[in-house]
Amino acid sequence: MKKILTNIIILLLLLGTSCKKEVKTELEMVPLAPQMGALPFKYTSINVTPAKATKAASADFQQRWNTAKSELSKIGGRSLERFFIKYVDETTLSITFYYLTTGGDLTAATFKYNYTLNAERAFKLALIGSDENAKTIKNSLSSLTTDYLEKYEFKPTWIEDKIKGSYELLGAFYRTDDTASYFYGLVGVLDQANDTSDDAPLYTQIGVSKKFQSIEITPETTLDLQSSDFKARWLLAKERLLLNGGRQLKSYAINIISGTQLTIVVTYLTSAGATVSGTFTYNYQFSDRGYLTLSLFSKNANANAIEPSLVSVLDEYIHAHPFRIDWFDNVIPGSKGNIAVLYNNNDPTSYFYGNLIAIPLYTEIGFGKKYTTLTVLPETDNAALSSDFLTRWNLAKNTLYNNGGSRQLRSFAMRFTSASQLTLTFTYLTSTGSNTTGVFNYTYTISNQGLLKLTFVILTPMVVLWLLI
Repeated sequence: MKKILTNIIILLLLLGTSCKKEVKTELEMVPLAPQMGALPFKYTSINVTPAKATKAASADFQQRWNTAKSELSKIGGRSLERFFIKYVDETTLSITFYYLTTGGDLTAATFKYNYTLNAERAFKLALIGSDENAKTIKNSLSSLTTDYLEKYEFKPTWIEDKIKGSYELLGAFYRTDDTASYFYGLVGVLDQANDTSDDAPLYTQIGVSKKFQSIEITPETTLDLQSSDFKARWLLAKERLLLNGGRQLKSYAINIISGTQLTIVVTYLTSAGATVSGTFTYNYQFSDRGYLTLSLFSKNANANAIEPSLVSVLDEYIHAHPFRIDWFDNVIPGSKGNIAVLYNNNDPTSYFYGNLIAIPLYTEIGFGKKYTTLTVLPETDNAALSSDFLTRWNLAKNTLYNNGGSRQLRSFAMRFTSASQLTLTFTYLTSTGSNTTGVFNYTYTISNQGLLKLTFVILTPMVVLWLLI
């Protein structure tokens, strides 16, 4: 049991790190299908907003979407907005449709499916359940559900051939029997559609102890959707850096390190192929309208070596103008919450964009931190729990009931009690119906990658003997 719980908590902590996209040194088009599935796959969801995803819309899908919108409007004036597909586990996924009521409330309706995969990881769906909202609107959505998503086989594929620069951002689900029919949206590892009602300006959400701390800009894979001005400056910097000792410019990241300072870390390859970075440190401030202004404070040795080659991007561009930071949803539909764009204050047609990096969960969990307790309720809230864990939970539950005096296992909680100790507290009902708890005590460490390691210390007297097995 101790090993099982350790594995589950490690998995939960790893969720905080998995959203971070890797910085590639070369553009290698790794197919989407082998990377898509339930955790620990790299991509677990797709957020589809057809009203915005019009640049490469499939005529077949668009017709079905329009039919569903029209039919749903007949039920109290509901307005279909988007849908969100999430791989829940190895055999189950959910599709949540979002619609507006006549009162303007955004409402969700979720269908649950079993899915089977072929050798190329194309999937076929079989409906297994739905919530009350889904049951209400099911018939109105039949052009999308019964006659499309449930009828045909689909394969996840990148849509780079139709939308240049969208690799690792936008994915498409193609019908395997008719590749002219597909839908596309933002792929990621989200728990729900992320373009929700949070209207707080993006610049208020970036900073130390805020939602986002970094923006990663990877022009090697996103150059086609960058502005023409930035694109020309980046290519000039690449050319100049190549002449500076054969270095190859790859990417850069903006990292907020305090309330007044940030770094720009430029990554490049040496002539020998080694990955190296140069760090520029700046004083910064945001205006009340989200304009970012920088003033160079210091730079390390590598930054000194490459700075003359980066004049077109740094001195003549990022240093020279305030930049307004904002969402990029108008260009990449469904990317709100994932992608930031910085517009040149002097020329709104000039901009660059990158991936927002959220604070890893493992840095915010622990004694004296934002989160000190993790409560798991398998009996009442099991939709997001893995099938492996639920099998093990049910086995423990049955064992306790049969061999532990008809006790009924209900939940458990992990609480960080000091910088090096935590407890696991199990709650169960006795045969007379009273709530009782048993507590395990552990010492723990959390690695730089967010891996939690527990060492068993001692049990409290209330822990029943079956848990020691």
